[in-house]
Amino acid sequence: MKKLNKSVIAVLMLSVALFGCSSNGNGGDAEGSKGGTFSATEKGFAGDVTVNVTVDGDGKITDVTYTADEETEGLGKDAAAKLAEAMKEAGSAEVDAVSGSTVTSEAFIKAAKAAIEQAK
Repeated sequence: MKKLNKSVIAVLMLSVALFGCSSNGNGGDAEGSKGGTFSATEKGFAGDVTVNVTVDGDGKITDVTYTADEETEGLGKDAAAKLAEAMKEAGSAEVDAVSGSTVTSEAFIKAAKAAIEQAK
């Protein structure tokens, strides 16, 4: 009987430790912001990459537009389009880089995160 009680207590303590302090996950990258559109620019592979991020009142990304005119056709430009869509779908700038376009991807993600910081 004592072993059963100790096991139950251990399971309860583990449950509290794992779930008791977690957030509800409803807020986005710019949680606490008033919302709006924010912009930042970073150096890409062939030129500047400017990312405009629109966040709602919960800090979730609702729209992403960009300018990557100097990036390589078929590589960097395509990566920027994929990243913008991925961020809109995820509602966050926490997305994976596009394989084959690492420099452009890193610049795009960094610019998006910088824009989001402005919203905070």
